[in-house]
Amino acid sequence: KPKGKSAPAEEEDDDEDEEGDDEDEDGFNDLEDLPKDILRRIKKIRSIHEEYEEIEAAYKVERIALEKKYLEQKRVSIEKRRQIVSGEVDVPAEADEPENADEEENTTPVTGIPGFWLTCLTSHHAIGELVTEEDIPALESLADITCDYDDSFTSFNLTFHFRENEFFTNTTLSKKYEVSPDLLDDKAPALSETSCSEINWK
Repeated sequence: KPKGKSAPAEEEDDDEDEEGDDEDEDGFNDLEDLPKDILRRIKKIRSIHEEYEEIEAAYKVERIALEKKYLEQKRVSIEKRRQIVSGEVDVPAEADEPENADEEENTTPVTGIPGFWLTCLTSHHAIGELVTEEDIPALESLADITCDYDDSFTSFNLTFHFRENEFFTNTTLSKKYEVSPDLLDDKAPALSETSCSEINWK
């Protein structure tokens, strides 16, 4: 049997497999071969699905507007928290608050809440175990964490604000997360890309 004669047959088999794959992608490729009553129902269902997608799009527009409205309100509370943590604003003692003799003897007043963000990170159920002993000295200089979203809620940016420290010169370090389709998707959005600022080590 001469060599190479089987190639055309193999190519034909490949073509048949490809055609079969195309048909499997859509169970309704041969709509015109269906009975007219079934075809009519399928076309109506497709029309209903288009209506559904229009409603979903309108919902997404209103949802984004609602998210932005309440984000602005949340920022007010977040700023109040930042001022207390940093020591810019103090919380006056309650009239009926008992005095602590040990505090009166302490000659070094404490400003704000030292180590607030380090405690938040190490205590967080999802990321606490990711913080290593080597991270702690630098994180002791962490003054604030802010989060900003893009207009379409397809990405968000975390910014870490640092006080002067012995490890790097950056006053802020940021990381951007891009997701698909968006953060408001009813299903869990998939992380599509990340980018971060460069650390300028001392």
